[in-house]
Amino acid sequence: MRIDCVYICTKAGQRLFSKFYKGSQIDPSLFSGMISAISSFSQEATGESVKEFKLENISIFIKDFGIIFVVIISDFIKDVEKLLDMIGMKFIATYITKLRDWKGNVGLFTDFESILEEEIFGEQLVGLYTDKKKTTSQVLDILEILNLPKELQETVFALLALKESTTYQIAKKINTTIAMGYRNLERLVELGYIGKKKKKGLNFYFI
Repeated sequence: MRIDCVYICTKAGQRLFSKFYKGSQIDPSLFSGMISAISSFSQEATGESVKEFKLENISIFIKDFGIIFVVIISDFIKDVEKLLDMIGMKFIATYITKLRDWKGNVGLFTDFESILEEEIFGEQLVGLYTDKKKTTSQVLDILEILNLPKELQETVFALLALKESTTYQIAKKINTTIAMGYRNLERLVELGYIGKKKKKGLNFYFI
């Protein structure tokens, strides 16, 4: 398996983050435009978003997350859908506040490279969001999140960034009261989107 590129851009084709490996020589701005144009053409021609296309000996995999595209260029990736989901969900969870008021400064997202290497391509890859010990009754994907009320969206994204959290930590992360943070978390538990466990006498919530 060889990964040549991880690329994230807005739906309009504006680059947010890019990491090119093995000396790849690709103009980021041209690449953004290409991804946006291909996606738009596919949507208009077939009514569906393009997920993969091939160029000679490499494949380009694309995942639409509603507010961003995540792209991986590779010769082959097993379980590519899982990897795209992990990258997209982690990026949105980490930068949701900045994405909502983004003015074009890609420097806001440069630290995602370390997150990508340490948490996604590192040893934690197999269990970042799929720990079999953590069971919830509903599958939480980006479309499910975007259909939730805004206050629950913020809570989910904060929890994704923290991996697991107490009520206090969530309240601090989303800048709300502990009572409101508790209400949001318990509502998500009721809906089956997150889990809850006891640790050292405290309730910890997780996805």
